[in-house]
Amino acid sequence: MKVFFALAALVALAAAKHGGYHGDQEIVPDLFEGQREYVYNYRSLVATGLPRQSQRYSGLEKYGVLNVQVNEQQGNTKILGLRLRHVMSGSFDKEVEDIENRRIEGVSHSVEETIEKYGPVFVKIQDNEVQKLQAPENMPEEVINIYRGIAAIFTVGKPQTLEGDDHPFMPQEQRYGGEQQPIVYRRQEEGITGNFETIYEIFSNPEQYNQQLNLTKTRNYMKQMGPDGRMLQNGHDRRGCQNVCPTHKPEQLDKNMQPELSDWMKPTAEGCPVNFHPKTDLVEAFTTYNYNMTVEGQGKFALIHEAQALDKKILPLRKQQIKTVSLIKLQLIEVHPVTEQWNKQQATKSYDEITYRFPEGHQYDLQYLSLYNKGDTAEVLKDQIIPMIKALAQVIVSENIELKGQTGDKIVQLTMALGSLPKPELRSLWQVLGETATEKSATELQKVQRKVLIDTIGLSGSNNATELLLDLIMEQKLTTLETVDTLQTFQQNLVKPSMKVMQQLKSIVTDGKFQEKRTILGAASIAFAEIVRTNCATRTHKNTLHHQQQLHLSSQPGFRCGEEEYKQFVEAIRGQLHSAKNFAQLTIYIQTLGRLAHPKAVEALTPYVYGEQEVIGQLRQMHKDGSEDDSEYVQFIRQVAIYALHPAAQKHGAAVQPIVQGIYFDKQQDYELRIAALSVLLATQPTEATFGRIVLELGQEQDLEVASYAYSALNHLANSTLPCMQRTARRVQNVLGGLPDQTFGTHHSKWGSKTLYHHLTNLGMKGQWEVTQSNVSAIPRAAYFSITGNKGPFVSTVAEVSMITKGLENLYNFIHHKGGMTQIVENVMQRIRRDTRHAVGDQSVEQVLQQIEQAMQFNTEENNEEPRAVVSGSFLGNELYLPIDKEYMTKVGQKVGQQIVQLLSKEGADKTYHYVRILMPRTYVHVAPAVNGLPVVLSNRHPIVVSLSLKDLQTRFGAEKGQMKLNPFALAVSGLIKPTVYHTSIHSALTINPLQNTRYAHGVRAIEQTYVTLPIDASVQYTHQTKTLAFTLRPRFETVFFHKTRAMTFKTEALLIRGVEKPLLERYTVVKTQQKPFIFDRTLGKKLGMSIRVQGMSENEDYAVNFMKHQESFKRNPIASLIKQLSNEWFVPRAWTVRVEQNQQWPAQEMKMVIRLGKGLFQQRAQHQNGQQQQQEQQQRLTQEQLQKEQAHPEHMRMIAYEQEFEKITGRKPQTQELQQSLKQIAQKTEKFWSQVDRELSQQLQEQNTQVRSVEYILSAKGEKKSVNIHGHIIVAALPSKQARLAELKMKVDQKPISLEVQAVSAYTKTPQPFETEIREQEQRGILGFVAQLETRSTGKQQYTGKVEMNKSEEQKKLMTAPKEQKPWYYAQCEEDKKEQKSEMSTACEKVRVQKSALNKLRFEIELPQNIHQRLVNASHQIRETLKVRLYRNLRANYVAQQRSQENKIEGELVYSEQYPEMRMANLTIRTPDHEELRFERIALPKALRPSTMWTLKQQVKAALKLDRPEPVCVYNGQNLRTFDNVTVSLKNMKEGEKYIIARDNRQKPLFTILGEKKQAGQKSEIEIVLRDATLLKLTPPAQQNGAVYKVRVNSSSIEVQPKKTEVHQYGPKSKHMITLHVEEHKEGQDTLVIKVRDQRMRIVYDGKNLKIENGKQMLKGKLTGLCGDMNNQHIEELTGPEGCNYEREEDFVRSFALSKENHGLQGKWMCPEGVQPRSASSQDIQMHQQNKQMRQEYMQQRYQQRQNYRDQQEHMTQKTKMIPLNGKICFSTEPVTACQSGRRELETEMQSVEFVCLNQSHERTKQLQREVQTQKIASDLPYPGKSGLVHHEVEIPTRCGH
Repeated sequence: MKVFFALAALVALAAAKHGGYHGDQEIVPDLFEGQREYVYNYRSLVATGLPRQSQRYSGLEKYGVLNVQVNEQQGNTKILGLRLRHVMSGSFDKEVEDIENRRIEGVSHSVEETIEKYGPVFVKIQDNEVQKLQAPENMPEEVINIYRGIAAIFTVGKPQTLEGDDHPFMPQEQRYGGEQQPIVYRRQEEGITGNFETIYEIFSNPEQYNQQLNLTKTRNYMKQMGPDGRMLQNGHDRRGCQNVCPTHKPEQLDKNMQPELSDWMKPTAEGCPVNFHPKTDLVEAFTTYNYNMTVEGQGKFALIHEAQALDKKILPLRKQQIKTVSLIKLQLIEVHPVTEQWNKQQATKSYDEITYRFPEGHQYDLQYLSLYNKGDTAEVLKDQIIPMIKALAQVIVSENIELKGQTGDKIVQLTMALGSLPKPELRSLWQVLGETATEKSATELQKVQRKVLIDTIGLSGSNNATELLLDLIMEQKLTTLETVDTLQTFQQNLVKPSMKVMQQLKSIVTDGKFQEKRTILGAASIAFAEIVRTNCATRTHKNTLHHQQQLHLSSQPGFRCGEEEYKQFVEAIRGQLHSAKNFAQLTIYIQTLGRLAHPKAVEALTPYVYGEQEVIGQLRQMHKDGSEDDSEYVQFIRQVAIYALHPAAQKHGAAVQPIVQGIYFDKQQDYELRIAALSVLLATQPTEATFGRIVLELGQEQDLEVASYAYSALNHLANSTLPCMQRTARRVQNVLGGLPDQTFGTHHSKWGSKTLYHHLTNLGMKGQWEVTQSNVSAIPRAAYFSITGNKGPFVSTVAEVSMITKGLENLYNFIHHKGGMTQIVENVMQRIRRDTRHAVGDQSVEQVLQQIEQAMQFNTEENNEEPRAVVSGSFLGNELYLPIDKEYMTKVGQKVGQQIVQLLSKEGADKTYHYVRILMPRTYVHVAPAVNGLPVVLSNRHPIVVSLSLKDLQTRFGAEKGQMKLNPFALAVSGLIKPTVYHTSIHSALTINPLQNTRYAHGVRAIEQTYVTLPIDASVQYTHQTKTLAFTLRPRFETVFFHKTRAMTFKTEALLIRGVEKPLLERYTVVKTQQKPFIFDRTLGKKLGMSIRVQGMSENEDYAVNFMKHQESFKRNPIASLIKQLSNEWFVPRAWTVRVEQNQQWPAQEMKMVIRLGKGLFQQRAQHQNGQQQQQEQQQRLTQEQLQKEQAHPEHMRMIAYEQEFEKITGRKPQTQELQQSLKQIAQKTEKFWSQVDRELSQQLQEQNTQVRSVEYILSAKGEKKSVNIHGHIIVAALPSKQARLAELKMKVDQKPISLEVQAVSAYTKTPQPFETEIREQEQRGILGFVAQLETRSTGKQQYTGKVEMNKSEEQKKLMTAPKEQKPWYYAQCEEDKKEQKSEMSTACEKVRVQKSALNKLRFEIELPQNIHQRLVNASHQIRETLKVRLYRNLRANYVAQQRSQENKIEGELVYSEQYPEMRMANLTIRTPDHEELRFERIALPKALRPSTMWTLKQQVKAALKLDRPEPVCVYNGQNLRTFDNVTVSLKNMKEGEKYIIARDNRQKPLFTILGEKKQAGQKSEIEIVLRDATLLKLTPPAQQNGAVYKVRVNSSSIEVQPKKTEVHQYGPKSKHMITLHVEEHKEGQDTLVIKVRDQRMRIVYDGKNLKIENGKQMLKGKLTGLCGDMNNQHIEELTGPEGCNYEREEDFVRSFALSKENHGLQGKWMCPEGVQPRSASSQDIQMHQQNKQMRQEYMQQRYQQRQNYRDQQEHMTQKTKMIPLNGKICFSTEPVTACQSGRRELETEMQSVEFVCLNQSHERTKQLQREVQTQKIASDLPYPGKSGLVHHEVEIPTRCGH
């Protein structure tokens, strides 16, 4: 059978080549016979509805008669006359069962006179394809569009090949048994929606069905040529990857036919193909034409008996859909000869295509507004706009929640009306509402009206509106904030900006008026770049659609932005960049060039990316004073320039990739530059080979920051789920197997992303973050975070924040330096500066400092970088770019000073501020013509109002005469701050009948209204004298959240703007699915005096119940369940409100909290020792004189004291107690717990050895009926060794009465010796215990006690006695390190100590009183049942416990297991008083969390996050030293008796310096510590082995540090400059001396030989020097000496820090900063070094020259489509090839194989392509490379051009 059909196909093919049927019949003959007239019944329909929610539709239906007259005929060309008669029109809004096939019943129709009063329309058809349309001169476009829809039906194209020859039909292979298969072919065909690919399927032909010809044609909206009739408004960002690929493929299509048009792809595991036709619109559109014809006249013509055009447009609304159906149906009534020839002479209006056109007289940038009834004149519109703006401003200012939902419709109406006004009318609006609001007497309402006018004009998107705002900016009539907001609005809301608008924006960017205003300049530059890049996109063959649209726009007046204009804009910014005068201009213009994303922009940025000599010279001209290091500045600018390539990475990846690849793979480059290059490289979607090279080189990567960044990036990319990233993910997965197994902590640089994608709705979310850590600061060098949302083909940036920094860690020094911000603010306030700190002139300190100064010089310049940063942010498409440096901070300081002066000038006076911003992000407006010629307007709008009001603001800054007001004795602030957001989401599909005098809109509207506010009416008071802080909150009882969702069908007059009092919709019907919605009503917090009431109505039962308990999906994924319910995927009607209500039984009117912070015991001791004890260290009360003066101020502005506030609230004085007494009482009450661990703790828990802190508080709620007071205190105490910690909480509620008193303790045995591995594991244990006393009115006094005993588990005990082979690897490695005298700094030995100090067995018990409060009973049962449910798979229950617990006691046991190294496992056993035993086995727990005598829980968490030690540690043992960055250095060349610098803060005024001196061949060590060049601590070994007394010399005095007593000293002028010294006792080994420098977070441990330095202050990162290194988290360049020289050999490095003056010479190579030499270098060493340096400079100069030559050559070259004759045809290269520019000649060439497509010379398409190549250099709409049917040919291509 297959053979039979194959033969039949060949016969048909041969027949077709010779004329086919009867020798001359075509498969699709010409339509209609000459000199005949055909009469058809005509029906058309446009209807919109929500099919997944209701069958209700709203729309228009027309009936009439269509006369078709064959006017002329010449060969296969005919002139058809078309005329509609007796047209009846009617509208409907009702339930319809079958919208497509049946006439809608009950619709009242009226005569449509507009169509009939005009003459016929004539259509020229050639080969059944419309070539021209002619209409009467006075016929409006609205009527012509009706005829365009009819003309599209009469386009029934014939098969056609690429070359233009007739092509026979070709049946597919058999699929339906013995039946003949449909004939399928493709054409590029005109229609009312534009020129799209059209697929024809012939289901019956004359050969089969006796003259019957039935066919269907379908429009492929993914392939378009030329312009269309749509209006697409901006608002969506297409910079991201598009996630929609073609998912349907015509099954009957033969891939061998017309291969250049068969680019249909299905998504595969590789994601979308490289070259695919993306879905270009949010709307899903399907258009099908069905024909029932007969072939007559012996096959010479075809007669249409019935034809139907059906179009469906789907506007996605999450999972819901707004569906629009349009159709034309023609049924033949009769055929008769022409009796009266229609006069063609009157049809003088001619069109070459039948694409839909907007009505005449519209604005070119906002065409769709011409569909609406605008009103009589612009003056009338203006009279409606002014009341609307005033009404919108009144809604924003008012407090009425009922009005808030109206903001969205008002904003939409305003933007549409303002967009249609001419510029003079807009100017008059500004004069009425804008200029008057600048006066001092302007009210809050007038100021809001001004801001509303500015924002809505900007959102309108028209050129007139934009020109007005740009004029106001140039005239400087807008404030800085208004200017920035306006420029941000332009970034996405300009529809079709004219060249005049772009030139005005360019003037702002380049005008000297704004170049010193960096905030405005940054916003203007981004707006300019985005507008130019979007509207002047580079024309390439891969962007045919966009290019054709630009050509269409270019034909319109005022819009001429093409490739040449694009280049001119780039050159203008390039010129500004080269002439930039300061840092701000330089970085802004770099960013602007990057945003322009043009090859010429990339070329302009290349010198800045490489940091070439011209850039260095430019930077030096900016800073002629030489105050900044050139290398650091150049490096920063290079980093900024590299990141600026991001926008061009996707569009011009081929140009960007070589640049960033060279930087990343060059390991001589700085790590931050390599990371920046890798970030850009990943954005270009590299090839698998590139990823493979990255993986291969990671194995040898020495830089930890680069390695960490690359590792995290590859792992996250491999797990991407977005379709557009699947190809990249697959490439990474293919090479990931070669990645070495390494992990990096969170303190290293990272690249990460999280993606979610829903295939059904084509919705996706992506979160991405990048962090480049600094090696000299805790502040990252670069950081980036973004959230993007994908909806169909569009990518919208929800939020984006990025920063690039340099030297910000020095900003603090700048602020306190002369000329810094503090000085600026004080000068403005006319106050004196604070006195500088007096140096301590101790002789012993001076001797050490002189010795250091004479021995060496420190290179501190590297740590004195100028603070600079560039910060950019984007929210909902509004971007801001801001460079920050000292100059900017100075100006900010001046502004801050002025604002403070303004606040202080009116102390106590009420002040009001109100900021308003109107946004409309992600706007989508699409006019998609229906098949019958009526417009269908599909839109998504999201108007948002952001309001921040500050009312009744009162301030007080009390200061004594001559005292600086920045440090007041009294501070008070009070006011009402109210942030509010109104968000309206409006989704609509409507059709407008433009044929009527009064136009009406019919459609569907879905709307979501959301209102959120958080009013805070509060006051804050602080009094320095009493150290008392008070916070008062006055509740606001109002609605804080409102949300409403509904959908409706409607009919209303199509007006741009309606009267303020008129409803937006005249007639509408809300779409509902049921009559009785589900109700949710819940009140929370009734007993707090104010409650939160949540009310809601929903059509979905799931949304009205408590989803936290009843949703199965919540149990699986709580966050996903919450998002699902909040997003309302099916757009179910609902209404929700959240209101703060007053409790009527106990109405709270004011809530107040008063806190007093007490000084710790150690701080008190330090002050007493330094003679700072005062008669009254802290005044507890205010004097009567002060109280009398304070009466002049309002109550919330007065000075306060805790004791007096307590007495005022409670009516009695507070009970106060000294901290020493409190410590003693807590220790006594918890003694039964800590004594079980270590009885010697009783000697340590004394006031001289324990740090104690306290907080006293009182909370009160006042009301009309009663008040509630809660008061008490919190005390926290801890030993310096953290061996024991105590806490006490007291709370009392006076009115209940309720009192609670809790004492708690945690205690462990002595910590293991930090330098020894021998630990008595059996004796280690810990305990956690508490005693709680609760007293209530119902239960009386009750006591609860509980304890957790921590011991070794059986598994640990077995490990102690196990053979070495069965122990973890680090036990054996530690033994090896001991032999090499490295055990003190060995990582393996440290792991042994951590392992041995762990306590894996926890036994707990809780004793309960006889009478337990019912709430506690309920809570305990709830916890138990929750454990059973959550850990059901781990549960082993025994309801008759073998070990019965005592009555009123809960017992249990938790045992950790280390059998699974990847995850910590635990077994949990619980025995309850009701004799139930629950055993949960193998519970997975975080690996870091378990009790330990060595590390606290906080330290374990830090270690787990960093995958390293909790803090950087340097260890010295006399023989070896381990640096902060974990590099071990041998000290065998360290001389005995000679001092070496172990660690030092590398600043001009160092915070500390630590020196070490080896004694007794390294068995002893002496240590000296210099703090702030003022205090010297000298540590000497203890007199006896295992001694516990250390003699420490502090400057000129000597102290003995003994166990169980902590020495406290203040080493500087401030109280924070405090050090503590104590002796930690250990079970094994030497007791250690521990010194803590509190303000520097430094801990020093010393045992006479070994020294350990822990530094937790991240701001010192990279700023240290000495043998311990620089603490920059890097292993490389660790051997850096004091001068900044990097040494190759360890002995040179060690000697460089010796304080001796001996010159030992250098043993290895070295590298120093410019102008610096090692002190031990000989003249021969220096000469050789200079030669090597000269060679490097010559090499760099050679590389620079090569890049310069390459750029010069590229300037002479261009790209063009190669056109050659071949075998009688004209061939065009499918890809543009390199060619010399005009006026340049070829200097060098090479032969290349190029892919060509060849066409017949006589074909129209060939001539069109020839004209394009000759005029525009590049041909459009050529096949993509790699397709079958193309030819390859060797041609000569230039590689170098010149004069």
